[in-house]
Amino acid sequence: MNLNQHWKSLHTSGWAIPFIMVMLLALTLSVRLLSDPDLGTHLNGGRWIADNHAVPQKDFSTYTVRGNDYTDIYWSFQLLLYGLYSAGGYKTLSLLVTVMSLLLFLLLYDRNRREDLHPCVSISLLLIAFLVIEPRIVLRPELLSFIYLTLLLILLDQYISGKRDLLFILPFIMVAWCNMQGLFVLGLLVIAVYFISHSFAIKKPDKKLGLFLLVSALVCLVNPYFIRGFLLPFELFTRLEGENIFHQHIRELTSFTSLDKLAFKDMLFLAWVFMSLIMVIVTAGRKKLHEWVLILLFLYLALTSVRNIPHFVLVSFPVVSRSLNLVIDYLRDGRMKKNLPLAGKLAWWVCVIIPLLLIPRMITNEYYHSNSTNSKTGLGVDQWYQPVRAAEFMHNHALNGRMINSLAFGGWLSWSLQQPVFIDGRLEVIKEPLYLEVVESWHSKLQDLVDKYKPELIVYNYLKYYPWTVQLRRMPQWKLVYLDGFTAIYALNGISGKGMEFTVDEEFSGSRREEILNKIPAGRLADWLYGFYKTRDDKVDENLNMASFCLQAGLTAQAETFFLEYLDISRRPANSVYYALADIYSSLKLNEPAQICYRKILSFNPGNLAVKAALSDAIQPVTAQRHSTYGSALPDPAAIKSYNEGNEFFNKGEANNALKAYNEALKLYPGYIKALNNRGILKASSFQRFREAIADFTEVIRLDPSNADAWLGRGSCLFQLNVTDSACSDWSEASRLGNQGARVLLERNCGRQGKK
Repeated sequence: MNLNQHWKSLHTSGWAIPFIMVMLLALTLSVRLLSDPDLGTHLNGGRWIADNHAVPQKDFSTYTVRGNDYTDIYWSFQLLLYGLYSAGGYKTLSLLVTVMSLLLFLLLYDRNRREDLHPCVSISLLLIAFLVIEPRIVLRPELLSFIYLTLLLILLDQYISGKRDLLFILPFIMVAWCNMQGLFVLGLLVIAVYFISHSFAIKKPDKKLGLFLLVSALVCLVNPYFIRGFLLPFELFTRLEGENIFHQHIRELTSFTSLDKLAFKDMLFLAWVFMSLIMVIVTAGRKKLHEWVLILLFLYLALTSVRNIPHFVLVSFPVVSRSLNLVIDYLRDGRMKKNLPLAGKLAWWVCVIIPLLLIPRMITNEYYHSNSTNSKTGLGVDQWYQPVRAAEFMHNHALNGRMINSLAFGGWLSWSLQQPVFIDGRLEVIKEPLYLEVVESWHSKLQDLVDKYKPELIVYNYLKYYPWTVQLRRMPQWKLVYLDGFTAIYALNGISGKGMEFTVDEEFSGSRREEILNKIPAGRLADWLYGFYKTRDDKVDENLNMASFCLQAGLTAQAETFFLEYLDISRRPANSVYYALADIYSSLKLNEPAQICYRKILSFNPGNLAVKAALSDAIQPVTAQRHSTYGSALPDPAAIKSYNEGNEFFNKGEANNALKAYNEALKLYPGYIKALNNRGILKASSFQRFREAIADFTEVIRLDPSNADAWLGRGSCLFQLNVTDSACSDWSEASRLGNQGARVLLERNCGRQGKK
């Protein structure tokens, strides 16, 4: 059947419109800005290969592991990217993602078409499948791996079904695959499973398939590194071991079962798994051995590492399609045939309405934001997730000294600045010891990292590496010279002896400030409707992120400005912002704006006793004899003085003196929440006395269950003691209460997206 005949058949069956809608959905979700952190690494690698007319043998991107072996198994993919970039820039690379995604869509659909499966089955399953694999449709070599895997399955199915013998193509696929990504071993695994299954079916070894299995394995040695390149994937599989530090910290390597909370895409994956197992069981009598083995094997891989979820979907897609088709045929011949037209109409409408609802929200980026993913619709580089502006700043100010950088920034900085970086995402090159130093630096050991590597610059993602911000606050020789929505740059002694100069916007004083604080956000329904036609403003998140950074960096006035700018342009309720602003105004003795914030908090959390007490304090002068909600006298001047002294000692790095001051404040006033919380932070960060810190945080939570900082602190201490479930539970509560740091910890350690 040619394409014209097929289109007529689709039109006749009434499924032409759903097909177009689902394909448009696949097209829309594949037109993306380039946000993958490995983009710079791949472009840098392609440039090096093109310039040197060879593949690298040793690391060339860092100054820390220059002697380490570099088996660049992605070399052909990197050359492809660099060639396309040289020809048409970053937009051409975005179009490459679109082309590969649509090719995958058409391969899956054409496979079902050739087996004469019902259009209802193919189109409905394609809708679900692409929504499940959507997070992995990025500019990575694994996108080509999806295509290679699908082609292998098509060729092998045609062979064992007796339709066409095209086994000679297998070695060509494998030689291309092994020079592009380490997942080529999955291709060999699939061929081996088909060989064993078919040999059992015909009751003798299938010599021809066995021969092509052998040839396919041998051609994988045809790579620039020979046996070293062939064995690299087996080394990479060690990252999936539970005790491996990369497995513990890199989100895409963590297991699905470790996810703390499930997003929409995760629920769809579970639905796909359930449907796959049900369909296979219901049609068990018609299933072949290789279908059972591949379903169970790739399901195990998907549950072990979330990056393998698309591979399970692709392997199970034809199995589920055939099973569902068999069920429909069975029902059509049985008592349920009267209900089939209704079910078919329901599926038809689902395949039309779901794309109609999702496509506009993907274009405005509301779909991606609501699913907490980094994707955005568009062509070119996503400057909100690649440190493009920071790199331009460094270039324009000739900041070319030795740097310490966060992991995900290394690739882009080495590509755009062409200078050695501290670390990047090539984990097989970086190795565990260096990454372990980074992890340890999050726990009050950044100074050790600085002493060892003697950098002039610290360039990092402050949303993920926020412990560095807290530590840099106590390192006065390091000055902040650049800040954007997720990147901070500190320079040793600043630029020309100065740091970054912030200016506070005067328009937010007086009546303008109160106008913004009293702003009524859009309701849930209105906000949802906006998502269909109003493109999400990245400045909203940028202001919130910069405000949070300024709070951690001790830049209170600047934090207030960014918080107010956020409230001014955001259309959503911002509960956490009012908590932060209330603390700022309270510390600055600005009673009127503090009262507004307290009343806002009570409007969405009326049972917050601490805020009620604070509002009372803001309305009338506090006396040492007046009693708080908790029944004890409010802090007297001596307790407040000791507490402030503790903060000063803490900021200077004098941990012992700070602890004595906090102890004195709590001796004078046992229910002093701020002193309890700060003492807990001090015990955890400076002394690693996590159990004692937990006791302090627990007492804060008892006195004020809505204290997000205490939930965050206790969760962090529990995590250090390997009580992961309880830690994630505490972080989840802190995140619910509006703590941005807790959200980051959830993403990194409890299974949410975006760890790397």
